[in-house]
Amino acid sequence: IKEGSEVVANQLGDTGITGFDNTEDLLGGFEALKAEGIQLEVTRDPDTNEILPAEDQGYGLIATLPNGTQQVIINNASSEADGVIPADKHEVFHAFASKVDPDKKLKMGMDLYNSLQNDPNITVDIDTKGLLDQYKKDLDDGSISKEDFYEEVMAVTSDALTPDSKGNKGIKIKEVSALKALGNKILETVGWKQSFKDGNQVLDFLMAFNKDVISGKGLSQKTLDTAGVTLDEVDMGLKDDAVDLGTVKKSQKPNISPRGVELTGLVKEGLITNEGLIDIINSPSSTAVDKFGAIDAVVESNWPVISKGLKFNPTGTIPMADIKTAVTEQMQGIFPGRNKPLMADFNAGTAQVNTYLGSLMGVRQAEILQRASEIAATSTDSSSIDSDQAKQVVDTSTTTSSSDTSKSDKVAK
Repeated sequence: IKEGSEVVANQLGDTGITGFDNTEDLLGGFEALKAEGIQLEVTRDPDTNEILPAEDQGYGLIATLPNGTQQVIINNASSEADGVIPADKHEVFHAFASKVDPDKKLKMGMDLYNSLQNDPNITVDIDTKGLLDQYKKDLDDGSISKEDFYEEVMAVTSDALTPDSKGNKGIKIKEVSALKALGNKILETVGWKQSFKDGNQVLDFLMAFNKDVISGKGLSQKTLDTAGVTLDEVDMGLKDDAVDLGTVKKSQKPNISPRGVELTGLVKEGLITNEGLIDIINSPSSTAVDKFGAIDAVVESNWPVISKGLKFNPTGTIPMADIKTAVTEQMQGIFPGRNKPLMADFNAGTAQVNTYLGSLMGVRQAEILQRASEIAATSTDSSSIDSDQAKQVVDTSTTTSSSDTSKSDKVAK
């Protein structure tokens, strides 16, 4: 499910997905989203008001960023502690649902809910029913909108149709053959662009969605057509079939400033920490030489974390040097469309630099890779013309590796 969900997220083009396994990393991810202007609700101890560990937080959330992209946060620690399936597919469904026509999506959810409540051939277990009832209470209390409620009905149903580790499902359907016959009859009449006339068709659609995710091959054209969703072709250098694997590509290497080389060496020797570098970058008393050197050192020392967050493909179509240049521009606060340095809001009291930085890379993946593509296209030798601090030179070695809302899901929590 995890791998298949990531494939679908990449297929959607504007969706990033990041999983966290412990409290420290999860809170770092939350801080990264807060830096993007996203307001998050975390679970706190009612007596001490302290933030509870990851195991007691929700299973996942999806946030829409000011630039329109979506970031999925998965709390693996919580789902593992409770012995439930990971929330990846649930949250990716929300990302997919955001591309469905709102009126059609609302009708789908309403028809599905009616079937779950009234169809004698559908059995809903107590846990799934309890979760749906809780969302219904949130709707009645005005905590969530009608649109959000019926979208959650579909997401919860998708989860309940997925077998757990013991092979049990939260929703069981009798007379499956009759259901398929009904679906096939409608498909023959109106084709795959049909509107959903009842909840059984929505169930059929959700089962197809689940099958696509679990296959690891992405959403099928039939599933996309059923929902009336058209995806733009996206190639950010992440597709293996977009490169010639028989050719060893030259990658570029930034010309690190002397101060950057010195600070990077001090990091390796353990004489200065990531947090110390950020202090240099953010201090108003730092000289330009020290500030730019610290930026170089942060990028170099944390490149494994940065490249993982960006899902950098060393055999892809975007040179590593141009990606580093784009990240450097973000660090400097000169990135097109952004007027604040990347780490300006970093708080060492609530997160570690590598966790925070990796989360931000996931959040800003699309814009950084797009900018890197633009940088590569402006120069025949892949040297940046945009940042004095990240000039490129040829190296023949290959390298390895405003919205303020978020949707947080209980998912039986």
